[in-house]
Amino acid sequence: MWKRKAVFAAVIVSVAAGLFMAQAFSQQAPGERPGRAGGAAGTRRTPEEMRQAYLDRIKTTLGVTDEEWAALVPKIEKVQGLSSQLTATGRMGAGGRRQPAGAAPAELTEIEKLVQNLRGILENQQATADEITNGLKALREAREKVKQELTKAQEDLRQTLTARQEAQLVLMGLLD
Repeated sequence: MWKRKAVFAAVIVSVAAGLFMAQAFSQQAPGERPGRAGGAAGTRRTPEEMRQAYLDRIKTTLGVTDEEWAALVPKIEKVQGLSSQLTATGRMGAGGRRQPAGAAPAELTEIEKLVQNLRGILENQQATADEITNGLKALREAREKVKQELTKAQEDLRQTLTARQEAQLVLMGLLD
């Protein structure tokens, strides 16, 4: 009986020690952002570095040469830009974009301007139904125009791809 208690006590001590060690090793270093591995302030990547890493991943996934890649990059960036315009919500500040510290504010797209305008209308409790309807109509028309441009840009990109490359970009969300 005493052996059983001793084994039980040893298990409890081991579990407690394991939890203590896990807690100790998971402590954040000063300047580290929660939930990010290697998130020390000095190791954060700039938006340009993140963009380049994303493009590098696409290039690797597609398995293209540098020459082929040079022709694809402008088309991929155009599709990305138009896609991001369609998702503009204005929820992250001006235009829905985060600006790096010290960076000059980016020019707002037409959709971002219309989103901000509609939010302003909705914040005004005295706004009329016509004002809201007109703001909504302008936003929908601008989004429809960008959707058409996106469809054309996706088709232009698709024309330069193999079936395998097209499938990869569909899986990555760049093509429909």
